[in-house]
Amino acid sequence: MDNSSLERCCCEKFTYAAYEARVLISRTELAYAAFAHGEKDGRAKKLGPLARPRSAQ
Repeated sequence: MDNSSLERCCCEKFTYAAYEARVLISRTELAYAAFAHGEKDGRAKKLGPLARPRSAQ
């Protein structure tokens, strides 16, 4: 494996990890937003304990 393919492999892995982190953060933000707005359709409840701030537990 030469340097360029090694760099490309590492770069792809880091890019994917950054993408996963961004998705996780956006999901968490959506969960907090749903809870904060007191969704009446139960979406906030389905998201589980992560959707609730510590003070509400």
